Amino acid sequence: MSQPSQKHHKVAAQKDFKKERNIRAMNEAQAFIQAKKKISPTETIKNIIQGIPYHEISESLFNDPETLQSALESISSAIEHYDQFYSIDQLKTAINEAIDSKISLFETQELQLNCELWKEAIFSYLSIFKTEIAESLKDFWINIMSSSQKYPSIPQRSFQNLHSKIIEEIEHLKPSNPGFSAEEICIIEDKEGCNGAFCDSLESIEKNACFSNKMECTSRCLCKEETCLNRSISKNRRKYIKDVDVIEMPAFGFDKRTAQIILQIIGKSIDAKRFLNVSMPIAINWAANQINDSFKHILQGIMTEEIFNLNDKYFSKALYNSIEALGEIYGHDIILKEFTIHQKGYGIFCNTSQGIPKNAFLGEYAGQIYSAGEFYEKDLAIQNSKNKIQPANSTNESSNFYTVELERNKNDIKGYSVFFVDPIPRGNWTCKINHSCYPNCEARTVIANGRYTIGLYTIRRIKSLEELTWNYSSCTDQIEEYKNSICLCSKTNCSGYYLINPSKTDICLPLAGKICALLFSSSAKITSDEIQYIEQFNLDKSLMHEIPEWLKCWTYTTLNYITSYIELRKNDALSNLKAKIEAKLSSELEKIDLLKDSLIKELTISLSRARYLLSNIPDSNMPPICILTEIEVLNYLWGDDCNSIKNQLNTLFENDISVKVQNLTKKPINNLNEARTELLKIKDHLKENQSNNWIYKGIADILHLTAYNQLFFRFNAYQSFTSKNIRLKNCELYNFECSEYYEEESNFEYDGEHLHRLLAGWNSRDYAANKSIMFNGLKGPLLLPSIQNSQPSFYNEISRIKFLNKIFEAPLVSWSEYEEANLFIFDEEAKVFGTPMFYDYVNKNISVLNVCFQDLDVQWNLVIEENYGSNIGSSNIENSKIQYQGYNLVPNQTRIGTNTENLDKSLNDQDSLYCEKDPFPSEAGSL
Repeated sequence: MSQPSQKHHKVAAQKDFKKERNIRAMNEAQAFIQAKKKISPTETIKNIIQGIPYHEISESLFNDPETLQSALESISSAIEHYDQFYSIDQLKTAINEAIDSKISLFETQELQLNCELWKEAIFSYLSIFKTEIAESLKDFWINIMSSSQKYPSIPQRSFQNLHSKIIEEIEHLKPSNPGFSAEEICIIEDKEGCNGAFCDSLESIEKNACFSNKMECTSRCLCKEETCLNRSISKNRRKYIKDVDVIEMPAFGFDKRTAQIILQIIGKSIDAKRFLNVSMPIAINWAANQINDSFKHILQGIMTEEIFNLNDKYFSKALYNSIEALGEIYGHDIILKEFTIHQKGYGIFCNTSQGIPKNAFLGEYAGQIYSAGEFYEKDLAIQNSKNKIQPANSTNESSNFYTVELERNKNDIKGYSVFFVDPIPRGNWTCKINHSCYPNCEARTVIANGRYTIGLYTIRRIKSLEELTWNYSSCTDQIEEYKNSICLCSKTNCSGYYLINPSKTDICLPLAGKICALLFSSSAKITSDEIQYIEQFNLDKSLMHEIPEWLKCWTYTTLNYITSYIELRKNDALSNLKAKIEAKLSSELEKIDLLKDSLIKELTISLSRARYLLSNIPDSNMPPICILTEIEVLNYLWGDDCNSIKNQLNTLFENDISVKVQNLTKKPINNLNEARTELLKIKDHLKENQSNNWIYKGIADILHLTAYNQLFFRFNAYQSFTSKNIRLKNCELYNFECSEYYEEESNFEYDGEHLHRLLAGWNSRDYAANKSIMFNGLKGPLLLPSIQNSQPSFYNEISRIKFLNKIFEAPLVSWSEYEEANLFIFDEEAKVFGTPMFYDYVNKNISVLNVCFQDLDVQWNLVIEENYGSNIGSSNIENSKIQYQGYNLVPNQTRIGTNTENLDKSLNDQDSLYCEKDPFPSEAGSL
C-alpha cells in the first residue's frame, strides 16, 4: 500500500488542528459573548474580527510570509467597515470574495489549496459565533422596536388619489371679490434704501440691509440695478420655471418612527444625518416614481448610482445588510413593513443638474387674498358644505394646497394686520411645495415695488433631484386632526406631525382667564391710558374703528396679559439660564419674542373676525357677559322658574319618599342668605341618607358649592344670523380634476353664542366653530352639574374624597377629564354660570374655596353666615379690574396630594395644604 503524500499529511494535520482549536475557541466564545452581551451586533462582530487567530491557523499552511501577508491584506480591506455586517454569513461572504480574488493570483496549486483550507478554517472559527450574533441582533432589534414605539407612525401603507391641476394659473395676489382691494392692503410707502453693499451676490445677500428687513431694493438704494440680486419681484426677472427648472410629480416619504429606526441602525453621526436628510429622500422619490419603491431596491439604487457619494453607499450597505439579517430571523415581509414608503401628495423637485443655490428667489406665492373675517366665513361655509354633500366620485380628501398668511408690517402706517392667501383654485406651482421639518425653502412676506407679497426663497443649496420643501407651521385645535397629520418628511429632526397643536406646547391660557377677560370688559369703561397702551402695538387701524367699548376693553385686557406673560417668561429664562452660556440665553429669549409675536397675531386675527361678526349684529354694543344682581341670583336659587335650584330639587326627588325634599322647599324666602341657608339644610338632609348614591351624597356636595358661590353670571345671547351666500368651487371642497369643475353656493348659520366662543378661544382658530370644546371646558370650573338630570351612580366616601380633592388641587380642570365623569350630567342649555372655584380665580385669592371645603361636613346651624354671605353685583369686579385685568398671573395655591383617610382632617390641615405652583397650569379645559 502506497504511503500518503505530503499533501495528505497536511490535510490530516489541519483536521486535528481544527478539532483542537474548535474546542478551545468554543469555550472562549462563550465567555466572550457573556462579556459583550449588551453591545450592538456590529460591535460584537468587530470584537470577533479582532479575535480571529490568523497566524495560529496559518502556521501549518503558509511557509511564505509574503503570501500570508497578501491574504491578510485582502481580508482586512474586505472587513474594514465591520459595522456594515449584521450576521456571520455576511462577514463570511465578504471574506470569501476577498480571498477568492487572491487565490487566482497564486502560482502553484498547493498555495491555492492552502488558501482554501485557510479560508475554511477561518469560517469554521466564525461559525462558532453564528447563534450568538443572531441573539445579539434580536436584542438589538427588540430595543429599537421598544424605543421607537413612542414616535408617530402610519400603521398601513398610504396611497392618495392625487390630482394636481389648478383652475387658473396666476402670478400675483388677486382680490377675493370686487369689493375687496388687494392693492389697498398691499401698497406701502417706500422706505429708506440700503447702502448698496452685499446685494450683488447670493452668498452675501443675507447681510444686505433691505434683504434682512424683508424688502427688495428700490431706486432709493445705492446699489446698481443691473447687478442687484434683490429686485427679482419688482423687476419681474426670470424665476424658476415649472417643467424646466423644477418639475412636479408624486412625492413619497416615511414617518418619524421609520426615520428613528434607520438612525438607530446607522448611527447619529453628521454624515448619517445628511444621508437620511438629503440622499435618502432623493432615492425614495425617484425610485418610487419608477414604480419600484421597495425599500431594498432603493438601497440597491444608492449603492450603484453615481450621483450618490461613498458615505451614501456605505450607509446603504449597512441598512441593506441589517434588513437582510433581520429578515432571516423574523421573515423579510415582517421587517420590510417597518420601512414602509408612503405617498404624501404631489411635490416640486429640482430639475437642473447644477441644483439651486442658497437665497435664490423661486417665485411668488400666488392666490386670492382675503381679510381674516372673510376667510373665516368662507372656511366655515366650506366645512358646512363638506358635512352636507358627499359626491359619489369624491373621497372627501382635503386639497394638497395650503393657505398662507400675509402679515402687514408692524411699522406700517395702516397698522399691523394679517391676511390670508388662498391658492385654491387660483395659484401657481409654488403652492405644491410640501412641508418638511428640515426645509430647504421658506415663504417670506416681502415688500417689492411698493407692495406686499409672499416670496419663496431657498435657505440652503438644493441638490439636483432634491424635493423643494418649507415648514408650514400650521396650527389646529382639533386633536383628531392633529393626530392624523403624520409628517412624512423623512428628516432626522421630524416633529412627527406637520400640524401644531397648541395644547402640545407650553402656551397654556386657562379658559377661566379668558372668561374673566370677557367679564371685566363687559362691566368696565376704557380709559385714555388704556387706549394709548393699545396704540403702542400699532394694530390695524380699521380693527379699532367703530367697535363697541367693551371690545376695546377686551383688547386692552388681552394685550396686557400677553405682555405680562412674556415678561414672566423672560424673567424665568434669565434666572434659569444665568449660569449658562450666553448663546443659550439669547436663543431662549428669541423664542419668547417669537411666542409674543405669535400671540399678538392670533389676537389680531380674532379681532378681525369679531369685527366682521359685529358688523352683522344689530345689538353689538351689548356686552357678552352680564353679572346677575342679587334679585336674579335669588330667583335662580329659590325662584319659581323650572330651572331654579329649588325646582330642580323638586323634579329630581319628586317620587323619592325617603328624603321628602318637597317639604323643605315650601318655605318662603326673603333674601339671598336665607336661600343659601335653606340649600345647606337640604344638603344636610340628603347626607342623612346612608346609601352610596350620587343623587344623595353627590347632590349634597353640589348644593354646598352652590351655596358658597358668590358670583353668578350669564352669557348675553346675540341675534343669530346667516352669512351671505358664498360661491365655492368643487376643488375647494374636494380633490377634483379641473375637467370636473363646477360651483355651488353655501353659507353658515351663526348662533347667538358664536362671538363668545370666538373671543374665549382667541388663540385657537377652530374654537368658535365647535360648540362642544368650550362647553367641555366650562364643565366644573364655571358650571356645576345639573341637579334635575342627575342619575343614580355609585358614590361612596372614598370616591367622594378623591373627587373633592381633585377640585381643590386643580380648581380649573374640566370635570369632563375626571375618571368620575360618568357621575355628572351638565345642562347644555344652561343660562346661569358660576362656581366658588371661578370666583376665587377672579379675585386672586382662595378664601372662598378654602372656607367652602372647611365647612363641607359642618351642620348648617354651625356654619357662620359670613362664610357664605356676600353682596352680589358687579361692584366687586369693577373695583378689582385695574389690578387684575382678567388673567391671573399670580401663582395658584394648590393642595399637595390626595388623602382618602380623613376628609375633615385633610381640609383643615393648613400647614400642609398649599404650595406654590406653575402660574400657567396645563390643565384640561385650558386652551
